[in-house]
Amino acid sequence: MIRSDHHWHPAESRRHAIPGMLPPGEKHEGGETIKTLCKRSVRAAQRTESTRQWPVCDECMQAAKELSGVVFTGGTVAVRFAAGVVSDSKRQSHTATVPEGGEVPASWLTFCGLEIPAHQAEVSQRPTGMPCVCCLFECRAHTRCSDPGTCDDSMQQTAQSREGE
Repeated sequence: MIRSDHHWHPAESRRHAIPGMLPPGEKHEGGETIKTLCKRSVRAAQRTESTRQWPVCDECMQAAKELSGVVFTGGTVAVRFAAGVVSDSKRQSHTATVPEGGEVPASWLTFCGLEIPAHQAEVSQRPTGMPCVCCLFECRAHTRCSDPGTCDDSMQQTAQSREGE
């Protein structure tokens, strides 16, 4: 699984990248001063539904891309929302095509049509968690998924068993 060494938090009307990963269950309190990847010290905002809609700090996004150095070699990847972005029941594993050039896009467009912003995504070469059934069927329709290693056998078996229902 490709994991970043930073997390995103709302501050000063933007979502900023903060160095380090927060352990599960921990969070920043509103009002504390935090250092961002764009080299600013900002006052953290309380996480709410409205702050999740705030735009991403462009400088933090650029710094995060440079730090990650992640480049995919092509094919497909499994993408789901990172922990804490949506409830666990909505963290399905979706399938997305790697863009031309292999760089991490600003948003991952999944086979089922869901758009997952890169700063809210957890990306893996192999599916993890509950698979999105719509992505499974779309994945089976693409010939590239028959290449070894691009689709997990258990996901293909699930799709095949659902076809008989």
